[in-house]
Amino acid sequence: MACCLGTFCVILVLGIIAVTVYRKYEKDQSTHVMNLTAENHSLREKSEQLEAQNKELETEKENLTEQISDIMISWNKLNISRAQWNRKCKPCQKGWDHVESSCYATNDADSNHWKTWEAARKDCRGKSSDLVIITTALQPDFCFLRYWIGLRVEGGKWKWVDGSYLTDKCNGSNVDCQH
Repeated sequence: MACCLGTFCVILVLGIIAVTVYRKYEKDQSTHVMNLTAENHSLREKSEQLEAQNKELETEKENLTEQISDIMISWNKLNISRAQWNRKCKPCQKGWDHVESSCYATNDADSNHWKTWEAARKDCRGKSSDLVIITTALQPDFCFLRYWIGLRVEGGKWKWVDGSYLTDKCNGSNVDCQH
């Protein structure tokens, strides 16, 4: 029986040691969980702070991008304005003749390449212009018989391309385009 009692004491001592070790392990685990919970809470607060800071930086970035865009627009306007200081104003496109307040372009094609009135008008419109409308007594001096003018018969009446009707004769003068 002494042997049983000795064995029982050894088992009891081992049980107490096991319970003590388990309680220490449980306490360590509980402390570890509390530390992890505190760290998780701290990281969440930092994350919220970083998200708020990120939003502020995004807003600042948008404002700066808008300011850069405004500055670039102002810069381009300034460059355009500055470029215009050094340039001379030309009233007509290259190859056009300036007469009084109008610009004229003529097509001196040989008779094999003459255009119809419609083709000549289409060509003029392609150049942001139209066939000439003779409105002053001076214009016939610049009109030649071999060019189309913006006059044609519609409904039995002579009508200019601007919709007005012919009131005076042009002495048969014609000019190709007027801008």
